[in-house]
Amino acid sequence: MSNQGNAPRSQPPSSPSTAPREKPDESQVVGKYLRDLVLAVERVDRESLTNVVNCIASALVSGSRLLIAGNGGSGSSAIHMASDWTEASTGFQLSPLILALNSNIAQVTSIANDYGYDQIFSRQLVNSGRAGDVLLLLSVSGDSANLVRAAVAAKDIKMKVVSVLGRRGELANLSDSCAVLGENDYGLSEDLHLALAHIVVRFLNDGLPQRFEARGGLTR
Repeated sequence: MSNQGNAPRSQPPSSPSTAPREKPDESQVVGKYLRDLVLAVERVDRESLTNVVNCIASALVSGSRLLIAGNGGSGSSAIHMASDWTEASTGFQLSPLILALNSNIAQVTSIANDYGYDQIFSRQLVNSGRAGDVLLLLSVSGDSANLVRAAVAAKDIKMKVVSVLGRRGELANLSDSCAVLGENDYGLSEDLHLALAHIVVRFLNDGLPQRFEARGGLTR
């Protein structure tokens, strides 16, 4: 008979003091975050970011397919990018197909349920990807298993792999072009990923900013 019932119970590890931490002043947090963001912008390797912009813009202008993938906040950024770049490409002679691979929740959950979460993007490439297309991967860690599998699958199809990361991980080694933004800080990295989205929009808009006017909508 097991003697588990008589075994002495292990004591939980000692916990740190439960005394409430003093919260920082809101203005200090705001100021520090904005200073960190400015520093992160200044530290961007502009050559690598320019190469990424060139890969994306070349695909859009030539009418190639651009497939985008990310998890969590990066998944939201992928959908944001697909929306903005589709609108910015309106009127091109060759209309590109821009697809965020995480946007079809039925397909994503079906693949995750039947095959595993690490295949939610790679399995979609079997039907959606083709040689010469561009796969854009968004990741702060640079090591997300489902994005790594997608990069490998894309290279097998002879797609071009572009990644925008928060740190150099395995994805950097699998990419034809890569930019690291935000130094592994989730907030700063995701902020700068969206800055990339708007840089591409401005490039497609002949380098001009888009400004809202109360009666006329966006100026282009």
